[in-house]
Amino acid sequence: MFDIGFFELMIIMGIAVVVIGPQNLPKLAKAIGKGWGEFQRTFSGLKQEVMDEAEGIKQSVNMDSMEQDISA
Repeated sequence: MFDIGFFELMIIMGIAVVVIGPQNLPKLAKAIGKGWGEFQRTFSGLKQEVMDEAEGIKQSVNMDSMEQDISA
């Protein structure tokens, strides 16, 4: 996704340790993990709602065309 290699990841982690501090780094990682998980759950739910709605529209369109075929 971001195409980050091992060397780049080590540089980012080193900067994070210097800027944030080694004491707060686990807390930050935990908060980021929780936030990412919540984002994924929300996105998954939203995606499912859109798919369900699209399926409902698809079925209603097919029903309308079937009714037109029958009455013709």
